[in-house]
Amino acid sequence: MNLNLASFLSISLVLLLSAFLPTTVSANVVYEKPLLGVMSDQSCGDKLCSEIKAPTPITISSIAYFPPPLKQISYGVSPFNVTCTEGKTLVLKQSNGLPACLNPPSVEKLILRGWAIHILPDHKYENNNSGIFALGEFMTESETVTYFDDTSGYLSKPVIDGNYPGIVMIHEWWGLNDNIKEMADKLASHGYVVLAVDLYDGKVATTSEQARQLISTYDSKRGVQNMNSATTFLIENYSIEDIGSIGWCFGGGQSLNLALSNEDMDATVIYYGQLVTDEQEL
Repeated sequence: MNLNLASFLSISLVLLLSAFLPTTVSANVVYEKPLLGVMSDQSCGDKLCSEIKAPTPITISSIAYFPPPLKQISYGVSPFNVTCTEGKTLVLKQSNGLPACLNPPSVEKLILRGWAIHILPDHKYENNNSGIFALGEFMTESETVTYFDDTSGYLSKPVIDGNYPGIVMIHEWWGLNDNIKEMADKLASHGYVVLAVDLYDGKVATTSEQARQLISTYDSKRGVQNMNSATTFLIENYSIEDIGSIGWCFGGGQSLNLALSNEDMDATVIYYGQLVTDEQEL
């Protein structure tokens, strides 16, 4: 009985070993793969999750965002210190002189339409426009003349009498300052009678904030009357036969407005001013 029991146990042990041996071997083969890969692989749709590539990390660029201009002003920020969100361009609204942040492609279009104007740095008395123009052959003399109601302008002309063309000169948004007067003298030295008009009734700005206030209160209808009176003044007092106009920035647009409103004008020069593009009006 004991022998049979011993034989039974031996046979049972062999059977047990033979039953578990393949599993043990298979387990050894399985563990040749990374354990984490086997245990974590799950179904993601119609593919195994391990077969799906991880998405490329999104790099978030550093963009500086700022409140709208009027909100910044309400916080006490000067209109000329307003900061636009990165990628925007700061301009001034022509109607009220307040700042606005625009997409760059829109800036030129809105300036041409008269909706916006560029913001310029504060005026400095060095490196002005007059510094890049050479004197002509004529000696000049200048004086202040009243040409429209009580409005005075700066007149410059050659000392030697003669029949010279006339020029109505229109200032930038700063007003009739020394730079414009120097320009009038230099242009007159080339053989012109130049009247630099004053569209701000004697006011001159030296900062962008002051210029913004002046341009925001500018009366365009009265401005055209002002320039037309300057044209008449030159024709009647200096026997002008040919006459033109010239202006810079704000004055460039006014130079064109004068030409469109006065049939006596023979030529107009516009330095980066607001343009009229309507064919019928032109």
